[in-house]
Amino acid sequence: MHQLSCFLAGSPIASDRELTVRSPYDGRIAGVVSLADRSQVEAAIQAALGKRAPLTRFERSAILDR
Repeated sequence: MHQLSCFLAGSPIASDRELTVRSPYDGRIAGVVSLADRSQVEAAIQAALGKRAPLTRFERSAILDR
């Protein structure tokens, strides 16, 4: 079984809450992942939004055309 951390902006975060991931094939436990709390999710969103300039119309259009 694998024990995985949750990452925020490239760094692992500590959490007391965990999610047990099961195989859809046979229901066996595949691993355990740490869960982020609300403040950590908000920090992840802010970190993601703060890293780039707003997209131009052309860039947004190209993403939608993919």
